[in-house]
Amino acid sequence: MLLGLRLWGTIQTSYGGVLQGLSGPACDGAATYAHPPEPEDLSKPMRRKGLEVRQLQVRVLSADEALGPLTDESYALRVAAPRATASARTVFGAMRALESFAQLLWGEDADG
Repeated sequence: MLLGLRLWGTIQTSYGGVLQGLSGPACDGAATYAHPPEPEDLSKPMRRKGLEVRQLQVRVLSADEALGPLTDESYALRVAAPRATASARTVFGAMRALESFAQLLWGEDADG
């Protein structure tokens, strides 16, 4: 089975996980991230529309790998299909960006 990865929504965040802005089909500019509604019959597959992302570019400004209480874990995650860009000052911010990106992905059968 082939899986096609698609992104549902766009998210940007800053240090401490403070939500700055959202856009996209999932939330239409709302202040919180909204997942698509659950289907009434869970035995039937749910069709979702999303953005197809074919490339994720990760940019890290510092090669410093020291983790401490003042480590900057901020990041920006931007999606402009078919590409997404994750920018961070440290590898720890990049890791947080990848965690958020993974939460926005879902796969589907190549036939559907």
